[in-house]
Amino acid sequence: MVRRFRTGIFFNYFFVALIGFITLYPFIYILSTSITPAYALAKGKVMLFPLGFNLSAYQLVLRSKNLLLGFLNTIQYTLVGVLVSIFLTTLTAYPLAHPHFKRYAKIYMKFVIFTMMFGGGLIPTYLTIKALGLVNSFWVMILPGAISPFYLILVRTFMQQLPLEMYEAAYIEGAQEFQLFYRIIIPLSKPIIACIALYYAVGIWNNYVTPMIYITSESKYPLQVFLRQIVLLSLMQEQMMQSQGWTESLTNIVFNSEAMKSATLVVSTIPILIVYPFLQKHFVSGIMVGAIKG
Repeated sequence: MVRRFRTGIFFNYFFVALIGFITLYPFIYILSTSITPAYALAKGKVMLFPLGFNLSAYQLVLRSKNLLLGFLNTIQYTLVGVLVSIFLTTLTAYPLAHPHFKRYAKIYMKFVIFTMMFGGGLIPTYLTIKALGLVNSFWVMILPGAISPFYLILVRTFMQQLPLEMYEAAYIEGAQEFQLFYRIIIPLSKPIIACIALYYAVGIWNNYVTPMIYITSESKYPLQVFLRQIVLLSLMQEQMMQSQGWTESLTNIVFNSEAMKSATLVVSTIPILIVYPFLQKHFVSGIMVGAIKG
C-alpha cells in the first residue's frame, strides 16, 4: 500500500512537472530566440536555451520613434477601457443576480447567451461603428467590447453566491439600491472584479485588429500596431537581402526576422507579466468562485 502511494505521488509530480514544462517552453524559446545571434537562428540550432547573446533586435525595437507613443496610447486605452468595462459589467450583473429580479433575469440572460453564439459580422459591425461616429476615435478601442458576455456571466454567478440575508439587512437599515451596490456588493466582489479586470486588460493590450480596421490616424495607434509594423519591415528587409543574393556573413550582421518577432513578443508581454503577480491572489479565488455555482 505504501509503495503504491509513493508511486502515485511520483507520477503526480511527474505529470505536473511535464505540464509545467510544456507551458513554460514557448516562453523560454521566445526569450532565447530574441537574444540569439542571427547565424545560430538561421541554422535552426536553438531548441531551448540561447546560443550566444545578442541584443540587436531589442535595440532596434526600443529605438523605434513610435514605440513610446504606442506605449502611451495602449496604457490609456487599457486603463480607461478596464474602468469602463468593470463599471458596466458589474452594473449589468447586479440586477441579473438580484434575488428580487430572479423571475425576469432568465429572460435577459437568454439575450446575453445569444450574443455569445451569433454575431453580426464584420461589415454590419463596421457600418454600426461608423454610424455612431466612432471611426478613428479614442472610444472605438473601448466601447464596442466594453461588456463581455462571458465575463458578465462570471460576475453574475459570483454575486449570486452572496447570502440573501445581506440584502434583507441592508434594506432594514434603509439602504437604497445604489448604496447596496456600491457599499456592499462591490467590496464583496473584489476577487471576481480583479479577475475580469485582468482579462479585460489583456484583451485591450493585445488588440491590434480593431485599430487596424477603425483607426486611420497613426498618432492613435496602440503599441501592437507599431510592433507589427516593425516585424513587417524586418521581414521585408530579410526578403530583399535574399533576393539580392547577399552572402551569409553579411546577413549575420543584420538582425534576423525571427529575433525581431520574438523581441516584439517579449516587449509587449512584459507589462502584463508585471501586473499579474499583484492580482494573482484575487484572480485564482475569483475565477473559481465565479465559475462554479453551489
